[in-house]
Amino acid sequence: EREIGHVIHLNLRKQHLPYRNQIGEIMLKKFGLDNGGRIRSVVNKVGQVGGPFRTFEFEVIAGNDDDFNIELMEDGTQLNFDMRYVYWCSRLAGERKRMLEQEFIEGQVIADAFCGVGAIIVTAAKKLGCNVIANDLNPDAVKYAEANAERNLIPNEKFHVECGDARDFIRSLGTKGKTLPDHLILNYPLDSCFFFGSIAMVAKQRQC
Repeated sequence: EREIGHVIHLNLRKQHLPYRNQIGEIMLKKFGLDNGGRIRSVVNKVGQVGGPFRTFEFEVIAGNDDDFNIELMEDGTQLNFDMRYVYWCSRLAGERKRMLEQEFIEGQVIADAFCGVGAIIVTAAKKLGCNVIANDLNPDAVKYAEANAERNLIPNEKFHVECGDARDFIRSLGTKGKTLPDHLILNYPLDSCFFFGSIAMVAKQRQC
């Protein structure tokens, strides 16, 4: 069970599926608006995260079936996105906070090859004054990342996001007027290792 803004996201097991609507209604009654909560929809994940944009299908088991424009606050940063069209993982909030507090230093250059809606990079720019160079293959994610930077009052000159292949993005670091970053984020579960070849090219550029 996870909350994404006003939506509760469940991963029900097979034995629970026949009772999914009852489970959804119970969750909605307990955490919904009528009981002083903020939940308006309960969904159950169908299948796995997949495809080039790392999205997943879900079914509505209680509440509104067309209300997935998410507004949430993470670590003081306001974020907005439609969960149907972008990748989002609430469980990564702790790791994002750890990186912001223990890895990044004020004013550094942060590159993110799979930036999604911009959770960590917008916060890095907002709290630490970091300069951001980011990328995502999903045009919807890029749109939301740019909008989230704007809503958090990040200056345009400190925040650049492009839409394209991550390998091309990584290889372009340090070229075409782009600064080599202090950190390169590769939030692509299970498959990040396939991009190490591109990182090696960047490392070679630094040596030159």
